[in-house]
Order: sequence, then C-alpha cells, then structure tokens
Amino acid sequence: MRLSHKTYFLLGMIIAVSGINLYLLVFTTQQNQDILHSISYASDLKVVAERIGSTANSIASGNEADRPILENQINDFENTYEKLGSGGSIGESNIVSVPSELRPAYDNVGIAWQPYKEYAQNLQKETI
Repeated sequence: MRLSHKTYFLLGMIIAVSGINLYLLVFTTQQNQDILHSISYASDLKVVAERIGSTANSIASGNEADRPILENQINDFENTYEKLGSGGSIGESNIVSVPSELRPAYDNVGIAWQPYKEYAQNLQKETI
C-alpha cells in the first residue's frame, strides 16, 4: 500500500470519527437541554402554587374577576405536574420524567397538592 493510500485512509478515518463525535455532542446537548427544561418546570410548580394562593386571597377579598384565572392556574399546575411524572412536552420544550430516585418526593408533592387544590376549587365555586 502506497503512502498516499494510507494518508487518504487515515484522513477518512479522522473525518468519520469527527462525524461520530459531532453527533454525540449534539445528542448529549439535547438531552441536557431536556433535563434543564424539566428542572425549570419543576421549580415553576412552586411559583404557580404561590400564584394560586394569591389569586384565592384576591377572590376571598371580593375580586370576582379572578375566578377564571384561578381555574387556569389550577389547570396549569395539574398539567405541569402530570408531564413531570410521565415525560412529554410542554409547549415546545421536551420534558423528561422524574427519575426513580426522586419519585418519592414527586409523589409527596402530589399528596400535598390534593387538599390545596380542593380548597382552591371550593373557593373558586363559592360565592363570597
């Protein structure tokens, strides 16, 4: 085998390995981005719960216009919580499901959410 054939062969191998590395880089970056979106939406659950409390206080103070807002906030929490548990997408963001190590904490959030949700829904329906 001549030197030029060996050079072309090695050059081809370098290009092939570079292509594989580029693919792995893009794939890993996408996975990391999905994980970051999941973390962001998990932290947003706290913000949504605080908004629900604020909106419920507003309704209790007599602001009837906030009743549909409260319903949207409850639905937003429910949808986000469900997607975090099963994975999927919210808007254009891909969400990975909660890892098995964090499943007990995720379930505890669901248990704590139920009475909070019921209270907010009762307040939403009641006339003050």
